[in-house]
Amino acid sequence: MVAPSKFRLRVRAFRRLPRRSKAVFVPAVILTPLFRVVAKRRGIKGATALATRLAGPVVPYVAGPNDDTVSLAGHVVLGVRAAAGALPVELVCLPRSLASWTILNRLGVGSLLRFGMDGSTFHKTAHAWIEVGGEAVGEVPEHIAQMAEFDKPILGRTP
Repeated sequence: MVAPSKFRLRVRAFRRLPRRSKAVFVPAVILTPLFRVVAKRRGIKGATALATRLAGPVVPYVAGPNDDTVSLAGHVVLGVRAAAGALPVELVCLPRSLASWTILNRLGVGSLLRFGMDGSTFHKTAHAWIEVGGEAVGEVPEHIAQMAEFDKPILGRTP
């Protein structure tokens, strides 16, 4: 028996995605590597400036839980992660979060792009994630709880 190729495994993974996650797959395939390149060449400021331009008018963030927006955000984050995994380059949390924030804003969902530092390990690590309705979307709550969040979100507007 021959093992399936990486391409076939990726196609199978794509087929298993929910319909709402598939809808953001193509934009995410374009946005995630774009944000990766811009972040490497122009830094976080350049990448967030590009995200702001591509996102259109910034939708205000609503802190209260709304099951519809949190559900949609979960599908967007899942679709972005699937797209990032399908590409031949490593796409870490920053370009994925920038792409998720941009897509969510285009869909009319107010979200925040948060950064934090994990000082609990010997090697300090940074992490970026999306917050919708007071929840870190697509993240392990215990991991986010260890993060020392920056005071202000990097992207997003609170009312």
